[in-house]
Amino acid sequence: MRSPSRRDVLAATGGALAGLAGGYVARPYVDADSVPDPAPFAWADTEWPYPDYDPQRSRNPPPESAPDGDLAERWRYPASGRRPEVAVANGRAVLSLASSSIPRLASLDAATGDEHWNVPTGGSRETPVAAPGDRVFTKGRGRDVLASRAAATGEALWSTTTTGVGEPFLGGGRQYVLGVGVDGETVRALNARTGDRLWTAGLPSGHFPAAAYDADADRVVVGTDDEVVCLDAADGSTVWTEERSGNAFVSGPAVAGGRVFHAAFQAGVTALDADSGDVLWDEPFDPELRDAEDPQVARYFVVGAATGSVLLAVEQHGDARPEQLVAFDAASGDRLWRTDFDRETSVSRSTIVDGAAYASVGSEERTELVRFDLADGAATDAWPLPTYGGPPVVADGWVYVPTSEGVVALR
Repeated sequence: MRSPSRRDVLAATGGALAGLAGGYVARPYVDADSVPDPAPFAWADTEWPYPDYDPQRSRNPPPESAPDGDLAERWRYPASGRRPEVAVANGRAVLSLASSSIPRLASLDAATGDEHWNVPTGGSRETPVAAPGDRVFTKGRGRDVLASRAAATGEALWSTTTTGVGEPFLGGGRQYVLGVGVDGETVRALNARTGDRLWTAGLPSGHFPAAAYDADADRVVVGTDDEVVCLDAADGSTVWTEERSGNAFVSGPAVAGGRVFHAAFQAGVTALDADSGDVLWDEPFDPELRDAEDPQVARYFVVGAATGSVLLAVEQHGDARPEQLVAFDAASGDRLWRTDFDRETSVSRSTIVDGAAYASVGSEERTELVRFDLADGAATDAWPLPTYGGPPVVADGWVYVPTSEGVVALR
């Protein structure tokens, strides 16, 4: 972390980021004298209404969501091109489809796959979808448009244009947008029920891969190329920053057990204290692998599922080396286990539920959904997939796997 004197300065200025290079603004722009307090959306723990299960991006639903015993394919929704994005809530599976020249949004019966509605969105071809409560959120027509729809009918409720829309995400009844504004990179907060703008906060220039919402503290955590920044979700003021030097931000953040997990290019995985931003541990990428043969080849971790006791990440390479699933002790960063796939193998981000981890594993010989024992990484079960699969969605005893040929539902 920065020196205590630096933190004293930040505290004395109310979290302002004065004096830093990279396009910070001293205070967030707030639209009203009194920022309203949007009501969070209600959802059941066994649903999967957000891109990574919850606003914290933990990919860790409760044991009640776990499948009961063996799995079998129950239905399949065909699609081509990019893998669909999937959210599951209120008995519906909502799919963001990028399989045509006009991206679409479809709502299916989560148990049968029957289609309730299907509407064009005109948004990005890689648009996350969220479906908490009675709403569905995604990008709308045009690259700079956000939209909210009625979950029951697909009817448009509101849309808003905001310059340079990046990845949208939700938390605490607010819709957050990472994007590019006239003064550089920004985080914007909207009232998710109305689309009204609440505040805008400037951040250092850099790529925004993702952000997470810390529900326990009502904060937003954002990763940039050089820093991880925590903002007060109510008004956008800065709570803490942690400089990350050397390599660009790659994946995360994910928030679990009072920790923020993220990964950096060619560096490794880091855990920060969610309250203060202090570094709890740094686990570098295996130096032998990082520097093997060609140091210019990309080697990095992709943060997957996180609990209070374990973090799962995917070890990725820019060559033919197989990807591996790696488990870290969430408190210490110690490596608990690592898979040992041979040949060229791809591994998706995982989901942790009831002592097991689910991930899609693919190679020339097989494409499967695999269940791993969380204690030691042993593969205990596997089910065939039509092609390479993405991160599994586990909800209410079902497993939904997005693939480039559509969504496969197993129970």
